[in-house]
Amino acid sequence: MVARALTRSTNPTVRAAGLAAAGADGLTAGATATFAGATAANDIAYQRRMEEVGAKYGFTPKSRGQRLVDEAKQKRRDIRGEARNFDRPLDGKPVSELKLPDYRTATKFAEATRAAFPGGTQFMTKVARSAKYEFQGEKAIEIPTANVSHRFVKGGMTGEISRNFYRDKAGDLVASHDGFVINGEGKGGGIGKQVLKAQFDEYERMGVSKVKVHANIDVSGYAWARFGFVPSQQSWDELRASMKFWINSDEVTTDGLGNEYQPLNIPQRQRRALTRILDNPDPKGIWKIADARIGNRNIGKELLMERDWEGEIRLDDADAMARFNHYTGRSK
Repeated sequence: MVARALTRSTNPTVRAAGLAAAGADGLTAGATATFAGATAANDIAYQRRMEEVGAKYGFTPKSRGQRLVDEAKQKRRDIRGEARNFDRPLDGKPVSELKLPDYRTATKFAEATRAAFPGGTQFMTKVARSAKYEFQGEKAIEIPTANVSHRFVKGGMTGEISRNFYRDKAGDLVASHDGFVINGEGKGGGIGKQVLKAQFDEYERMGVSKVKVHANIDVSGYAWARFGFVPSQQSWDELRASMKFWINSDEVTTDGLGNEYQPLNIPQRQRRALTRILDNPDPKGIWKIADARIGNRNIGKELLMERDWEGEIRLDDADAMARFNHYTGRSK
């Protein structure tokens, strides 16, 4: 419009400038149209390739329309900010309807976790909505979650920690310990206990009913049992069968994963005592195994190290929480 106004001027110089501007606008519009056409053509070609790959490997790719809608939603998420995306996501139910911790509660939990680390630790924290999946037969059931995760570093120490919150079938609020790894300096220095104490204080304020764990690395199979966690019935049945065989064997044994276990060389009297514990189907028997000693030998730790089991601790279980508070040094 400016160029058109200039071309109407009675001043020859101004009129020439207007004609030049109009020409430049025309070139720009032509270039834009050419670019848009090329982009559309590339997008169509991409869609066709994806459809060919989908036909070959048995999946249905998103249509161009679906991809454009997803891109638009992502741009809206970027503009809306973390808090609004968490409390009222564009493609999911609000946390109030799902009865999950809201953004303010989740960020307070994140702050309490960071405060339990040594001073000077640097964090990259993420508070986000996500989902976990459980299978009923071959059908995958999506369960909405609220996730709080951190990556941290201080000097020679690095690591990450992740906690997921969701409602189970009974409607209880569950905190799932999906990972906590400390590498380098600080490993074994008591940081884990400080973090657990701080997080359990927050769990009580948040109304968490139980905390789920999957013990499958290093010392966690032993540590969770010491802290009052209890394996599921299936995990306990598998554990006690395996441990009974190992305790009473005088030869190298192998588990289902191919791991070899050297004979424990336990005296017969202690073998019988440990076997009696493992004959009990009550999963809380794992506490007695974790506490077992033969003189100065920590046989409980030997038995539970590197063990893979799934379990939980209920915050309304007085015995379990008394054990947790004792071994973590949490005063209650």
